[in-house]
Amino acid sequence: MDLADERGGVALGGLRGLVIMLVIAAVLLIEIGAIVTNFYQLDDLSGRAAMAAADAWRQSPASASLLRAVEGVVGDSAEVQRVEVSREDGTVAVSLRRAPSVLVLDHVPPLRERLSPTVTRQATLDPAGL
Repeated sequence: MDLADERGGVALGGLRGLVIMLVIAAVLLIEIGAIVTNFYQLDDLSGRAAMAAADAWRQSPASASLLRAVEGVVGDSAEVQRVEVSREDGTVAVSLRRAPSVLVLDHVPPLRERLSPTVTRQATLDPAGL
């Protein structure tokens, strides 16, 4: 038995393990990036929806105008759930939820509910407060 052949096999096995670990790390980084991107996109969308709802309320103070304004902003976005649209104390609050497009982390039961955050943004109804 040649000792040089065994060292080559061990090195090749170690290299194979390293490549597998790098692929797993890359997949996890992509999944985490999708979660972070989803959160910031949802935050921006809920902020725009809250501003549109506040503008609609200033023009026509009715609950239906709030909902139409929010649907006008959110309607084009894929798989966004409108959780709540509320008006209190001179502000309008819009809460939205959307599951990120992840493949692996969605199959981990403790993480499944935490992957779909609810984002709430507020806008003032008073034009002087802008």
